[in-house]
Amino acid sequence: MDDATKEEAWERAYLAQSHDAVVGRLFKGLIHNMNGVVQAFAMQGELFGMMFDQADGMVAEILNHLSEGSGREQAEKLRDLLYRRSEGVTLMEEKIHQGQVIMGRTLELVDFSPTAGIGPYTMNSVLRTEMEFLNADRFFKHGLRKELHLADDLPPLASRQVELHQAVLALLENSLDAVRDREDALLSISTARRDGMVMVVVGNNGPVIAPADLPRLFEPFFTTREDRFGLGLYLAKRLVAPCGGDIRCEESAPGRTRFVLTVPADAGVAG
Repeated sequence: MDDATKEEAWERAYLAQSHDAVVGRLFKGLIHNMNGVVQAFAMQGELFGMMFDQADGMVAEILNHLSEGSGREQAEKLRDLLYRRSEGVTLMEEKIHQGQVIMGRTLELVDFSPTAGIGPYTMNSVLRTEMEFLNADRFFKHGLRKELHLADDLPPLASRQVELHQAVLALLENSLDAVRDREDALLSISTARRDGMVMVVVGNNGPVIAPADLPRLFEPFFTTREDRFGLGLYLAKRLVAPCGGDIRCEESAPGRTRFVLTVPADAGVAG
């Protein structure tokens, strides 16, 4: 790639990044406003649940004073209707709670600077959050099989949360792109603690990476897809380097390609 081509590529990447920054600012405002909306729905859901409980008790009391006949039959139908509607409210409350969890994780990301500490978090929470966001991608949600193995002994991390989110997302999207054309698409994700490091392994069953391409995977603008800039893995590796982390392609064989992200388990991410 000559200098002119590189300059043009960086300009396109800068414009794309600027676009994402604008969208990010709009997203921050949207999240803050939506958080209030979700809280209002949560309160109303609790009130509906209390109302249905009271209404069921009232109908039960009425039934105790009704003999067999059309009146009792109508009261029983009313009680059944209330029961079915209360089940719907229960489901709504579960979805509202799920939304509150996602909002909470998102607000943590938009309310602090990239390197400031906001309290401990784990690599597992980073992965779960990014996977929840990726559910907006129909293929990720419905088009592939996901194998998830998260270790329960990971240490808390202190900072650099934004960088790790970006790096993890880059790995997930890289594997996702590799299997989009497969009917048996598989994405495997695991975490572990080993030799003083926290490890994230993201694997897929996409095409084998050509041996000649392996050394170039983390070069800027290297990509095998025309609709990509080729900056994801490059930036991910750069983002984790300041905290002593690294990203590498561990293997690429038929039906099995694995990328590994490692960061120090102790002071390495304290930044």
